[in-house]
Amino acid sequence: MPLAIAPALLGAAPAYTQGTASCLFMLGFKDLHDQIPAVLGDCLDNEAHNPANGDALQHTTKGLLVWRKADNNDAAGEPPWRPR
Repeated sequence: MPLAIAPALLGAAPAYTQGTASCLFMLGFKDLHDQIPAVLGDCLDNEAHNPANGDALQHTTKGLLVWRKADNNDAAGEPPWRPR
């Protein structure tokens, strides 16, 4: 979590949005969530990184946010359990 602490040390507002009391959207996922919050829903967990490829993943109430390290792209998908 050093990235969340660094802006506070510099006097800037931290780059995160709180979805629930136990999780946050940070950096790129925060920017995406701020643009389309109704589409993405609230966070269910904090951003985690896949050690095999460096991708960032975060579950939301409406799906999964993914940042692909290989091509620096964001993606969002619906969970398989969500009725169509």
